[in-house]
Amino acid sequence: MSVLFLEYNKRDSDHRGINRSLVKCFSESLTKAYVGCYTEYYENVFLDLDVNLVCKKSQGGSKGFYQAMFHEILSIFRFLIFSGCKPQKVVILSASPFGRLLYSIAFAFGFMRRSDIFFVMHSEYGVLFDDCQSLKRRVFRFILKFSLWVCRDKLTHVILSRHIAIHRQYLGRHVLVLDHPVETLGDVEDNRVASKVSDSGKSMVISFVGIASENKGFPQFLTFREKLSGEPQFAFQVVGRVLGSYDVDPDAFDYFSYEYVSHSKMTELLSRTDVAIFFYGCDYDYIASGAVIDCIKFSIPIIALDSALFRDFSDRYNFVKVFHSIDEMVVFIKSKTAINEFIDNSDFSTVQYDFSIAQAVARIGSYQEGK
Repeated sequence: MSVLFLEYNKRDSDHRGINRSLVKCFSESLTKAYVGCYTEYYENVFLDLDVNLVCKKSQGGSKGFYQAMFHEILSIFRFLIFSGCKPQKVVILSASPFGRLLYSIAFAFGFMRRSDIFFVMHSEYGVLFDDCQSLKRRVFRFILKFSLWVCRDKLTHVILSRHIAIHRQYLGRHVLVLDHPVETLGDVEDNRVASKVSDSGKSMVISFVGIASENKGFPQFLTFREKLSGEPQFAFQVVGRVLGSYDVDPDAFDYFSYEYVSHSKMTELLSRTDVAIFFYGCDYDYIASGAVIDCIKFSIPIIALDSALFRDFSDRYNFVKVFHSIDEMVVFIKSKTAINEFIDNSDFSTVQYDFSIAQAVARIGSYQEGK
């Protein structure tokens, strides 16, 4: 079996972790892979495969972005047409709006009609449901709706969290739900010993996990921290790059950075996190969260404001607790008995398989058998 993997993303894209996991999921039982993505990031996944590089990946960026992308897509099509490449599967890991449109039109008119085509949906799906009326957003929304409509029954759309499945009206008949598979889940040695609220002098570390931006609830996190500023038993850190400008003293945090956070540094910060806190809004009703999966990898209990994403998690697992307001969260955190009991009872034993590569491979197999 052969698979063509396609991706258009910057080298430091937020999607690279999940895309790497997806490459591994779709690489089961392969003998040959055709690759149109950063081979140096995926190379150890393809160690035992016959790999053919479709085209050299560009760096992306604003200068010449669309010209480079258009050239790349043409290169891919030219390769497939003239080389006789007939992969059994085509997996599009990421695409820009314009790239998505080109792919969709090509597939709608029968290009690669003998291949099973999988198109991964990332955060762009949430654009269809937001209220932003800027010209750029309206153009993006139109392109996305048109591209989904023109090929809705010609391929399978992959969504990365089951809570999104109820919003599948734009995706056609063929939808594959994968619970955000993680390549290293279960392999992280958990040496983290959760701190308890006590008078021992050791602070409980509360972390905001993920890129700290307005749409991810960072202003609410700052409000939450301010309400606990007089409580020395708590320490705070931001496990991710801070976007934007905020009236806050970075020295008041154990870690706070406006720069990209390296993988090794993120691992260090997550390893010393006792509780993660999330303030996602309705945007995450339509997209998955890699930051939540990072918490699961490190067995970090989660408290969060009420949202569809966290309601789904709290219904399935006891390491997620949902609140309706910041004040409720503050009261809970301040209660030594409540927070200590929550940490002690958080059970991650059943979650390992649910978000594993093996789980995703099994779902892909079952989906194709029933298609």
